[in-house]
Amino acid sequence: MRLRNRPNPANGDRSGRRTAAVTAAAGTVTAMVGTFLPWMRSGSVHRSSYETAALVDHLGVLSHPVLDAVLVGWVALPLTTAVCLVLFAVGRWRSASAVTIALFLAVGTVSTPVLVQGADTDGVVSVSLAGPVTTTVGAVAAITGALGVLGGARKARKVRTAGQETTREQVPDP
Repeated sequence: MRLRNRPNPANGDRSGRRTAAVTAAAGTVTAMVGTFLPWMRSGSVHRSSYETAALVDHLGVLSHPVLDAVLVGWVALPLTTAVCLVLFAVGRWRSASAVTIALFLAVGTVSTPVLVQGADTDGVVSVSLAGPVTTTVGAVAAITGALGVLGGARKARKVRTAGQETTREQVPDP
């Protein structure tokens, strides 16, 4: 009788992939929570990343097609994050990891420069560090975990068992 959580040499070490998947999912949740935290302070009003994106879009401060697409697409982050989490939950770890990497590379690309620019918090309008810091930390964790899942999947493709090579088709994907 084989225990479910015990690694099986024929499947590769799934416990490492499971840990990486949990790390990616936790990073995804952390980054998403960070998008709802304050990103900008204007006087006594704190604005989340969504309110900030809507304000920047409304004022027309950034006029570049790529930036316009990012601002419009920013509102889809919660839905895309939910899709990633559902894919992790149903065991589609590789698909979830691919979506997670693409999504949180973009999110990290937005949050990191905001974090770097947020050094001056004394002005009337300034960056509030709670949101960008949480989002950046979560994005790094999500990407790291997703890369771990993909690296573990690659490792599990060919496994030597009793002197003969096992092909990818014979290795079940969790």
